[in-house]
Amino acid sequence: MLKADLHIHTPGDPIDKGLTYTTKDLINCAAKLKYDVLAITWHHKVADINQWKYYAKKKNILLLAGAELDIEKKHTLIYNITKEEAQNIHSFDDLYKIKDHALIGAPHPFFLLPSCLGKSVIQHKELFSFLEYSHFYTEKFNLNKKTVSVAEQLQKHVVACSDLHHVECFGKDYTLLDTTPTADAVYDLLRKKAVGKNKKRVQYATKPYTLKEFMQYFLYFAPRGIKYFVTR
Repeated sequence: MLKADLHIHTPGDPIDKGLTYTTKDLINCAAKLKYDVLAITWHHKVADINQWKYYAKKKNILLLAGAELDIEKKHTLIYNITKEEAQNIHSFDDLYKIKDHALIGAPHPFFLLPSCLGKSVIQHKELFSFLEYSHFYTEKFNLNKKTVSVAEQLQKHVVACSDLHHVECFGKDYTLLDTTPTADAVYDLLRKKAVGKNKKRVQYATKPYTLKEFMQYFLYFAPRGIKYFVTR
């Protein structure tokens, strides 16, 4: 099984300009925690990973490039697309044009911000291969419960990711993938319906924040999330 995190922000992201760790820091941390696959997903553009792919490979990590794009003002994770394609994807109609070769995921789909996909995941169920189990929850407050329920209904995979903005949070949430460490194999596995043996081949691992941790990161994420939506 490959240990993977498919939703990570690093310096170079057009929106997240105040990150205090480097991509090299992330790769080193991931190597210590025995990760096999990392996907860098910048806002608004495909992540530029070429300068880091060889370093990651030396650490036995497959480094993937993705993007967290605004699709009709809703955050959407997209992989296996070019930088040129990303510049021309703005609507769900645009997503349908690339869905045969792209991998499309729903980050934190049922959280409370207007930028979350919500019911669009159901309305456009043909587009999405996985739903993200967000890091941002506690034992008593967990909006991921609806994510798991909808994923079960739609036969989609549930993938736990860090949505990394603080390197000290890295390692709490990850996904195990029963496939080989190549980009095509990872994408092909996640595109398959989550039924029977395929469902068992994608397993998520996560744990809740303590209340203190939750409030600490709430004070970071909430103002940025609201500002992000208002200014779009």
